[in-house]
Amino acid sequence: EVNLEAEIIIYRYLLDAYGFGEKITVVPQKKIVAKEMTGKFIAKGRKKRSIGIKECAANGRYISLVNYSSSTDVDISRWVIKQKMDSASDIRYTMPKGIRIEQGKELRIYSNRSAGDVSSHGSAISALVQQQQQQPLVTDDLPSWGIGDTVETFLYNQNGEEEASYLQSIELKKGNM
Repeated sequence: EVNLEAEIIIYRYLLDAYGFGEKITVVPQKKIVAKEMTGKFIAKGRKKRSIGIKECAANGRYISLVNYSSSTDVDISRWVIKQKMDSASDIRYTMPKGIRIEQGKELRIYSNRSAGDVSSHGSAISALVQQQQQQPLVTDDLPSWGIGDTVETFLYNQNGEEEASYLQSIELKKGNM
């Protein structure tokens, strides 16, 4: 039995020396660490008078304007919304004639790609408008509002004066789990 084991060892050695047989090489593995993305969403708004930008949906579906006045309705006909995104081209939208925001109410301006959000709810949307004091408006020529890591939105009155601004940014960090 001892001789048999010795012969097997010798034959294995010879096979390895001549390149026959299998070689098993143990390679030390590097430690694999899973990466996790953490992020922070920052939104800052500023208004000069009674009309302010309440929200710019991060998915580009709508922008909400609010009349913070408790006593006056504001005509925002021909006011302009401008958005600047990371490296994309700027967006410019001019309000149609006859648009007013009543005191204490919100106007939500949907992109035309999100028009289904307004129309698919049918009469439910009018109930929502009354309950949340919200008016919907759908743009005809704007498929989406700005999307990006940093989006700056400005509201200008008909004289070109800035009325409000809204900055939103997303900061992502990679971390180890």
